[in-house]
Amino acid sequence: MTFTPNSFEDFYYGTCIPQWEYVKQLDSSARLGQVFFNTLWSFRQDLAEQIRNTELDPFYKNHVPEETLTWVVEHWTPTK
Repeated sequence: MTFTPNSFEDFYYGTCIPQWEYVKQLDSSARLGQVFFNTLWSFRQDLAEQIRNTELDPFYKNHVPEETLTWVVEHWTPTK
C-alpha cells in the first residue's frame, strides 16, 4: 500500500521533511527547494506542474519561499 498525503500538513511534515533529512545525509549539497519540488511532483504532479518554471518554483533554491508554501496550501485539495 502506498502512502498518499491527504493534506498539505501530511505532505510537508510526513513526507517532505523526512525526505529532506534523508537526502541531506546522502548529499550535503542538496537543496531544500529541490527536495520540496521533487517530492511535490511525486505526490501532486498537478500542483508541481503549475509552479514549475515560475517565480514560485523552489527547485534551484536552498529554501522554500513563504509565497510557494502559501500557494501550495491554498491550492491543495484532498486526493481521492
